[in-house]
Amino acid sequence: MREDKTSKVLAVDDETSILRLIKSNLESVNYKVVTAESGEEGLNAISEHRPDIVLLDVSLPGMSGIEVCRRMKSDEANKYVPVILVTGKTDLTDRVEGFAAGADDYVCKPFEFEELRSRLAAHLRSRRLSEELVDDAKKIATMDGVRRTLITMAHYINNANQSVLGTAQLSEKYPQNSVYAKKLVSTCLQQIPRVTAVIKAMEAFISDLEFNALPYDSTSKESIWDIEDKINSVLTDITKKG
Repeated sequence: MREDKTSKVLAVDDETSILRLIKSNLESVNYKVVTAESGEEGLNAISEHRPDIVLLDVSLPGMSGIEVCRRMKSDEANKYVPVILVTGKTDLTDRVEGFAAGADDYVCKPFEFEELRSRLAAHLRSRRLSEELVDDAKKIATMDGVRRTLITMAHYINNANQSVLGTAQLSEKYPQNSVYAKKLVSTCLQQIPRVTAVIKAMEAFISDLEFNALPYDSTSKESIWDIEDKINSVLTDITKKG
């Protein structure tokens, strides 16, 4: 999200004069302001302009501000965009319905622009902090995913190494015993493809990381980069070619 000085505000009101005042006042303190004069226009503007915060009049012709808020908050892409309702001082019902629809705050008409700017700044700051927390959680989840994936790779390579090493030591200890020599060859033929598969999976893993592909989903806690599937897939290809 943009910093406060360049944050984008969508103001929705059916009174052109009020929109002009809001636009002039907020742009004077470096906000970028988009306006709409109806609920339908407001919803279209949300999709088109992706505002950082919405200032929404309750009493709009046709679709009410509360309905606009409800539809906006039901959209996964916009559910965390703060909405400040503009309502009359005595309209308690509007405020209750607005909060039920997902609104984050309200200001009463006629409002002071200093108060409005303070509320905008507070909600934008809160949203920015929330996004930073989400980003931190994703970084932690990514590191955990990398760690788990590398552990699995190391496990595959270590197993292959121990298997070959064990039969090689027996073959060295009993050089005249052809059984151990044959077993060493057989073990190598079994384990080398596994190591090859791990190396190829590692190359794919590194490539995905370079494109910022997350190996772990912090929300579902399920692996979205399945190293074992990758390795088994390579092994299947090797077996077919063999």
